[in-house]
Amino acid sequence: MKKHIIVHGKVQGVGFRATVNRLVKDFGIKGKAINLDDGTVEVYLEGEPNLIDHTISALQTLFAISNIEDK
Repeated sequence: MKKHIIVHGKVQGVGFRATVNRLVKDFGIKGKAINLDDGTVEVYLEGEPNLIDHTISALQTLFAISNIEDK
């Protein structure tokens, strides 16, 4: 499964992208995060659906995310 999301909230300048990189490695999936000019972060994830869900849940626990927009 592939998932493309835009993450809103306090997600730039707080180690969000590094955490995405660590989590995808820990969960054994593929992914990357890109800072956007509007202060959001674009995230691409690929792997088993339950592992993608666990990755997103972990990000929501660790960061002040106000909204996750599916693309």
